[in-house]
Amino acid sequence: MKVVIAATEEQQKYIEEMISKFYSHIFTRSYTANEIAAFKKQGVLNLSESQYNGTMDEALQIISCLQTIYILLEENCEPQNSNELDLHRLEWNFNKLRSFGLQFPYSSESIHSGKQHIH
Repeated sequence: MKVVIAATEEQQKYIEEMISKFYSHIFTRSYTANEIAAFKKQGVLNLSESQYNGTMDEALQIISCLQTIYILLEENCEPQNSNELDLHRLEWNFNKLRSFGLQFPYSSESIHSGKQHIH
């Protein structure tokens, strides 16, 4: 028998707030309103369509990934500003989110090349 602790309501709310920030601050830099609307329909960063079980451990990992990606994309809004370490960190966090079934519309390659496309 394995005991797990459920994520707190505050953690759940914070994840949703972070996802909203991606839609309102990050995605708007690279995508049109129609493309962003399509992301929502496709379930990009949608917890209800993910493999996230609502445990505290998972919530903390997702929060950490979202914060890291957000900070790196905020600081490096120009592709030429991205260094290899940042690209490695982005890719690691993208993959971690994917392991929870969360789609993300960028890859480290698309950021480096300045061509952000859904992956």
